[in-house]
Amino acid sequence: KQWYQRRVRALENEPEHQGVILPPQNNPTPEDPSREQKLQDELDAEGVAIAGATVSLTCPISQTRMVHPMLNTQCGHTYDRTAVNEHIRRCRSLTVKCPVAGCVGFVNQANLRPNKKIAELLAQSSSS
Repeated sequence: KQWYQRRVRALENEPEHQGVILPPQNNPTPEDPSREQKLQDELDAEGVAIAGATVSLTCPISQTRMVHPMLNTQCGHTYDRTAVNEHIRRCRSLTVKCPVAGCVGFVNQANLRPNKKIAELLAQSSSS
């Protein structure tokens, strides 16, 4: 926990990391649905702001505004549905490395769930 808090503080002080979404501390596995729900509850409870970091509405794969945000329950990153599906297809494998730089997680269709919190933020920001 202390390492995670130090990492959050370090990233907050680096301008190139502003807007980066850090994965939650507890990474669920697809075999354990209760951990997946815990991750979603953690995101809901934190209001998508982790330690004061700004949440990005930009897909880390396509670098465009997300339309259908999908949460990778294995590592906690969020991507646009079209971009992540294309990424998986291009790699020609059912499970591929998470495309976020530095992440050691994997992504596959079984790990993807709609990210309701980011979807709400997208809806709010388009209506303003």
